[in-house]
Amino acid sequence: MDFWFDLKKLISIFTVPVSIVLELLLVAFLLMVLSRRRSKKGSAGKSRALLKTGLVVLAIGIVTLYASSTAPVAYSFLAHLERQYEPFSETGEVRDGNDDPQFIVVLAMGQRNARNKPVLSQLTSGAFLRTVGGVDLWNKFPDTSLVFTGGTSETTAMKSVAMRLGVPEASIILESKSRDTKDHAIYVGEIVDDAPFLLVTSGFHMPRAAGLFRKQELRFTPAPVGIVTWAEPGDIFRISGRGMAPKAQNFYFTSTAVHEFMGIFWAKVRGQLVDP
Repeated sequence: MDFWFDLKKLISIFTVPVSIVLELLLVAFLLMVLSRRRSKKGSAGKSRALLKTGLVVLAIGIVTLYASSTAPVAYSFLAHLERQYEPFSETGEVRDGNDDPQFIVVLAMGQRNARNKPVLSQLTSGAFLRTVGGVDLWNKFPDTSLVFTGGTSETTAMKSVAMRLGVPEASIILESKSRDTKDHAIYVGEIVDDAPFLLVTSGFHMPRAAGLFRKQELRFTPAPVGIVTWAEPGDIFRISGRGMAPKAQNFYFTSTAVHEFMGIFWAKVRGQLVDP
């Protein structure tokens, strides 16, 4: 058992917006129950204090839920992450004086387990975007090896999709021991050694991934895919009134960004990440 890995996963469960909102609502409910019990026992002052506190916590929970579901909040959080690394050049030019890549490394993002599921439906939407992004880059650099890193079921599904999209099996390498992004950097390093490579992951995930790979002193060029936000920072706050309507998709984006912020914080605390 890996204590730190299990602790990280446990903390991540309770620090995403949906958990925070539920925790606030639960605390508010308990305070109101205690208020009612104090009232029955004749402690009017304590009862009112508990009730007021419960109402404040309830209001915070509702506001948190609403704000997390609006476009300005969701897009601001995502934009902060996505704008740190530009997408790879559409012309296939390697920037910053780096050598042409010898590998294209694609990080996993989940796989849906089900019997007889069509090949192109086996991955989560995020993992599919990363895989397609990796294949697109491989078409620009066909002499490279395409490395998929993640769990066994994830990398197997990514390989199947890549082959369906025209990548020959001989050009694919699977790294299937990784459990998280930290592991990706360690085990990929054993494959690529000192060779230059393109690092493919979602735009919101690239800041954490790049920091972890940089810690391993690997020679990579970031190639983020699946970019969600594209407006200038100020434009995010000029979204029309419809942007203030709560939407489940916005809540998902906010949750995704908060998860990344917590992941970056954890990696810094554990000394696993190097800033640019």
